[in-house]
Amino acid sequence: MRLTLLKKTGSILSMTMVVAMVTLLPATPAFSHGEAKAQHGGQIQSRHDLAVELVRHSESIELHLTDHGDAIDPTGWQGKITVLAAGQKQDIPLVVTAPTLSAGLSLPDGAKVVVSLTNPQQQRFSFRYSF
Repeated sequence: MRLTLLKKTGSILSMTMVVAMVTLLPATPAFSHGEAKAQHGGQIQSRHDLAVELVRHSESIELHLTDHGDAIDPTGWQGKITVLAAGQKQDIPLVVTAPTLSAGLSLPDGAKVVVSLTNPQQQRFSFRYSF
């Protein structure tokens, strides 16, 4: 009798576990896009479908915009870069230099950077970088 009860209890527990796993399976997040990868040797940040790669050169920076890996024409985009370095804050407007947005500045090591962008549809995006 005791063995029969354990078998039934074990069977009920097994069924409960199966039902719980099947029920929770759809709740797991879907990772359909994966993480964006830098294509120009810079740092990349993503928001929604937009990925922005900031490439640091000795006297300038470039921003490469992509949507699911496809380059976005920056024509009509506006923005600025805010640099916090050595206790100083500096705001520099970004210029469209197709196929990128750019600014003439040197980013020192240890700088914190905020890129603020507005697309042609007036949607605003903000990205943070550290060097």
